[in-house]
Amino acid sequence: MKPLFAVLAVLVALPALAQTPESPREFKRVVKLLSDLNARSVDESREYCGALGRDEGGFEVHLAPHRGEGASCGSAAAPRAWDQVIDYHTHGSFDEGYMNEVPSDDDVLYTLERGNPHYVATPGGRLWRIDPANGISVLVCGPRCLPFDPRYDERAHRPVREAYTLRELEQRIFRR
Repeated sequence: MKPLFAVLAVLVALPALAQTPESPREFKRVVKLLSDLNARSVDESREYCGALGRDEGGFEVHLAPHRGEGASCGSAAAPRAWDQVIDYHTHGSFDEGYMNEVPSDDDVLYTLERGNPHYVATPGGRLWRIDPANGISVLVCGPRCLPFDPRYDERAHRPVREAYTLRELEQRIFRR
C-alpha cells in the first residue's frame, strides 16, 4: 500500500513542479529584470512587456521592454532564431477597479498560444509564472517580493491564492 501512496503523492506534486521556474538562473534573471521594471511600471501607471532568451550562439539576449498602456501591452515577438524564450509583463500601478494582482485570462491565453513561460509582475509586488503546457498560473514570489505600489491595499480584492487554472481566473474575474 505504501508504494501506491508514494506514486499518488508524486502525481499530485507533478503539476506544482511543472510550474516552478526552469532553473534558479532563470528565476534570478526574471526577478532582477522585473524588480527594475515593476518600479517604473508602478511610477508611470503603465504595463511593460518583453522577452528573454538565447540567440543562435547561445548568448543571453533580451528584447527591450515595450511601454504599453494602463491595462495592456503588445510587444513585438522574440525573433524565431531565439531559443528558451521567456515572456514577461507588468500590471502597472494599483487600481481598485482592476484585478491586477493575478494574471488575467488573456495573459494565460497568450501564454498558451505562444508556448513560452510567461512571468507577470503585479502592483502589490507579486511575481507569477504561467506554464505554457497547461496554462496554470503559480505564485513564485509573494506580496512585496518585487518593488510595489505604496497605495496597494490587500483588502481591496478577494484573497489571492497561490495557483490558478484558466477557468479559475475566468471565474475570479467575472465574480468580482
